Amino acid sequence: MPAADLESIVEDRICVLLKDESAVFEAAWAATVAVTKSLIGNAADLARRGPCLPPPEKRGILQVLIARIDVRAEAVVNCSGRGRLFIPLPNDFHE
Repeated sequence: MPAADLESIVEDRICVLLKDESAVFEAAWAATVAVTKSLIGNAADLARRGPCLPPPEKRGILQVLIARIDVRAEAVVNCSGRGRLFIPLPNDFHE
């Protein structure tokens, strides 16, 4: 699978997570209520705008959100500051 296709899978999954209020809430575990509400709103806005952003801006945002990515046979693993996010690969990934 070309790197661009893999990047697209990761981008799509990140957008799904940014739209998930409970995931954003969990990521903001030590923030105040006001900050958490702001983060949830900003994350949803970023998920909405993400697909339309120019590639350099999109790449910059992903670099802030993702510390390291490991590619395994069954999944892409985002190794970020607080934990790991497993992104299952599509069935045709190995073809």
